[in-house]
Amino acid sequence: MEQTAQPGTYSIEQQIHSLSLLSNAAFGVTSFNTITDLQGFVAKVITASLNDTTIQGFIGNDWQVIWGPVIWSHNPLAVPAIADNTMVLFYSPSQNQFVVAIAGTNIDSVYGWLTEDFGVHTNVTWQSILGNELTLPSQYADAAISQGAADGLSALLSMVDANSNTMLTVLQSQLASTTVNIPSGANVAVAGHSLGGALSPVLALYMQNLQNWNSNGKVTEIDVWATAGPTPGETNFASYYEYVIGSIPQGNNASLTYTSEYNTLDVVPHAWQSSTLEQIPFIYEKNIAQPTSASPSETITGSIAVGAALNALNAKGLFGIPQNTYTQVQPWKSLAGTFDTTTDDMVTSKLKHISWVLPSALSTYSTYFTNFARFLAQLGFQHTIAYSGSSTNQNSLLNILDFSIEYQNVKTANNPSGQTEEQLHQAALSRAIRVNLFSLDEKAMERAKVSL
Repeated sequence: MEQTAQPGTYSIEQQIHSLSLLSNAAFGVTSFNTITDLQGFVAKVITASLNDTTIQGFIGNDWQVIWGPVIWSHNPLAVPAIADNTMVLFYSPSQNQFVVAIAGTNIDSVYGWLTEDFGVHTNVTWQSILGNELTLPSQYADAAISQGAADGLSALLSMVDANSNTMLTVLQSQLASTTVNIPSGANVAVAGHSLGGALSPVLALYMQNLQNWNSNGKVTEIDVWATAGPTPGETNFASYYEYVIGSIPQGNNASLTYTSEYNTLDVVPHAWQSSTLEQIPFIYEKNIAQPTSASPSETITGSIAVGAALNALNAKGLFGIPQNTYTQVQPWKSLAGTFDTTTDDMVTSKLKHISWVLPSALSTYSTYFTNFARFLAQLGFQHTIAYSGSSTNQNSLLNILDFSIEYQNVKTANNPSGQTEEQLHQAALSRAIRVNLFSLDEKAMERAKVSL
């Protein structure tokens, strides 16, 4: 007997953000030696989550996986297996709603960081990506996205499932099927966080521009739900995007809507626009104060921001002077972040006595190192947990706390390493600063202080 669809308590926006979170199940997971096994783990977590009665109480009980999850890796033979990109296609029959969920940057993906996230020094024109299938209006002929965003889009479009089908092929097949019989008026949400927050607008625009997958016009609206995404393209691309959002589609083509949100204390979405890049060194200055003698005060984070700004010089202006033309697509909605003192206190406690065990010539740098570790820890929290929430941090900017807690329980229960989501984030921080914070014995270091 077919199960009767039961709605959950979440709005469609909350459901979409919840499904977007599911696509990130490979984050920090290094327990598998093959992409097939890692992909199987992600599929297991997603299936278990969708079948979890607690989760169904939030998002409803009829969400199903139509395609994926598919993991793409630039080095599929690497051991351990690392996910560079992950994507899933969901469908809810009762809501006639598709969701394309695109994972964010995997902390262990060097390719994701260096090639897709930081690949902003050169651009690729949007017209070259579309080819001859659509000619852009002349005023947008030079609209371009970063090379990294283009590489990410290429990866998403090339992903195939076990039957060698791409996501768009399966979506087209579902819409055309007389057996499945999708009703007209369907919506497709394209959602993602972080790297997914940059790639979801790009994939959604590609789908809106080239609608051969929607030849029968059953999909009437494509909705972008991006969170924490850095800028995917330059000024002309943003202008073209806003032009498409405000246009009435021709014939049976689906329209495009756009919702992009970011945490004001999240460093990542401050890239790559000049006006927001320059805010990065001081983003936590009210809470993480450098020594009064430091001049300038934020030397380490300022140096990082300088490197980012130089990397983002993607064009040449008057007299060939390099310039940064990256621009966020509007509307771009801010979510007021709150500095997390629990995360900060944990790092401060671990490092407060390090000056007593360092060589004397290095001890003067201990405050700067501690503050840099605090900066990275806060960055990690604000970029991830602040949006979804967790059992130890019960604030969720996206209002999906209850889903997030239960999902994390499901993931932990299925993770061979037994690591909780919080432990995965702690391990990621240790790898970022190249020091295992959680193996440091602060009490032993305090004894060194007393003995001197």
